[in-house]
Amino acid sequence: MTSIKKTINANAIWVSDTHLGSKGSQIEKFEDFLKSITCKKLFLNGDIIDKFLIKNSTDLLTICKPIIDQIKQLQQEGTKIYFLQGNHDKEEDVKKIFYNIVYKTEIKYKTLKNKTYLIFHGDKCDSSGALKTKFVTLLGTKVYEFILSFKKKAINKKISLSKIIKVMSKKIILILFQYEKKLLKYLQKENVDGVICGHSHNPIIKKISNKDYLNCGDWVHHCSYIIETNDGTFKLLNY
Repeated sequence: MTSIKKTINANAIWVSDTHLGSKGSQIEKFEDFLKSITCKKLFLNGDIIDKFLIKNSTDLLTICKPIIDQIKQLQQEGTKIYFLQGNHDKEEDVKKIFYNIVYKTEIKYKTLKNKTYLIFHGDKCDSSGALKTKFVTLLGTKVYEFILSFKKKAINKKISLSKIIKVMSKKIILILFQYEKKLLKYLQKENVDGVICGHSHNPIIKKISNKDYLNCGDWVHHCSYIIETNDGTFKLLNY
């Protein structure tokens, strides 16, 4: 078997919302991405394994095996792995398959340019979650999975129905529940310069007032990720 030459070299890399187990999860592409990177730190920034779609240990180990193997390979090469819990992750499942990783709900990260960023999934500032029962969340996941089954049949592959629904529904909910306002308040309370998160499935780097807001996006529609280069520059990229 021919090994894939590593082409993405960075000090640190952030990915989120791979939703392993989902029909929309681009697991083969994500595996190729993991094979292509060299970094000191890799942050798996939440909603990596979808607990609503993977029901047992056998399915978990079967579906996630290529990813598990590649993460182990990165660890052997010296990469430090951090797992930030998302609202679709289950701690028990994560710790069952990923060994010797740092598992947290949030962590503070000192950048190469001496800024302090809060790293977390982002759902804790989304107050809409408090209104969702387990049944409602599961129902929403099932409906979205049904829509994803038509993803490959989209006439315009760049604009799929599932992507429009996911992005627009997330944006509407986050606007209605004043997500950015609550996030800014939380960052000010934590006394940090910015945040790197996921959750919204909307890859972006921008300012919220005086704070840096970096969002990894997702690996269902965007295959996006954030890197801190070896000279301390942050970039939002697509694979």
